[in-house]
Amino acid sequence: MTTAPVSLTDQHRVNIVHRERPAGAIAHAGYTELHYIVEGTGTLVTGGTIVRDGGAGEPRIDGGVTRQVSPGDVIIVPDGSPHWYSAIGGAITYLEVRWPAPAR
Repeated sequence: MTTAPVSLTDQHRVNIVHRERPAGAIAHAGYTELHYIVEGTGTLVTGGTIVRDGGAGEPRIDGGVTRQVSPGDVIIVPDGSPHWYSAIGGAITYLEVRWPAPAR
């Protein structure tokens, strides 16, 4: 994965992200994220539970919603929600915008 920062402040983070292979599932507590797919395709899993198999590979998601993403798609990942690009169709590039979620 390569990341090119566009704008980083204490109130937001904007990056261009390029992935050529899947990585482990992750969740960002306290932050909402938007992904705008610029190039390529992939399989994105959101929600569910992050499962770590005791060193037997990258964390994955169990019980999430799986969708195919392609250029023009916009995905909102709510505060603390697991997300995972489980498969990449060659390569995928997306604009990532992350900002603090409102206090609950």
